[in-house]
Amino acid sequence: MLAKNGARAAAREALQELERDFDQLPESVLTNDPSLWGWSEQRLRFVQSFVHSYAGNTAEATAAQDAALSLYPRTAYRGPAQIQFHRAIAMIAEGDQLGGAHYVLTALEAVPANLRIDQMIYQPASFALDTMPDPKVRVSAMKNVQELAAFRTGAS
Repeated sequence: MLAKNGARAAAREALQELERDFDQLPESVLTNDPSLWGWSEQRLRFVQSFVHSYAGNTAEATAAQDAALSLYPRTAYRGPAQIQFHRAIAMIAEGDQLGGAHYVLTALEAVPANLRIDQMIYQPASFALDTMPDPKVRVSAMKNVQELAAFRTGAS
C-alpha cells in the first residue's frame, strides 16, 4: 500500500525487507502455498509486481510480472489477470494512458466471460484505471470495462 499511496522509498524498503525474509523461509512454508501459512515464490513475485507497478519502476515491474506469470498454472485466471492489470498500471505510470486502458480491456477479455464480474477480477481492473491522471480517459475506459463485464456475462 505504500507504493499505491505514493511513498515510493518506503515501499522499496519494505519490499527489500520482504525479499530478505523470503530468502530465509523454510521449504515447508515455500511449498505450502494453498495454505494460509504458505508463502510461495508466486506470492513474492505478485507483491513485487504490485509494488514496482504502482511505484513506476517499469523494468522491475516487468521482470516481476514475467516471473509471476510463469509460475501460475494454465488454468489460473485471477492471479494472472491481476498481474496483467499491474502491467497496465506500469504503462499508465509511464504516461501511456490509452495503452494502459487498452491493456486492461485486453486482460479482461482473456478472462472467461462468466468470471469477469468476480470482484477479484473486476476491482483490480478498476483500480488500474483509477491510476489514470486524465479524468476523461479514466471515465471512458471505466465505461468500457463496465460494458465488457456486463455485456459478455449477460448482466444488465
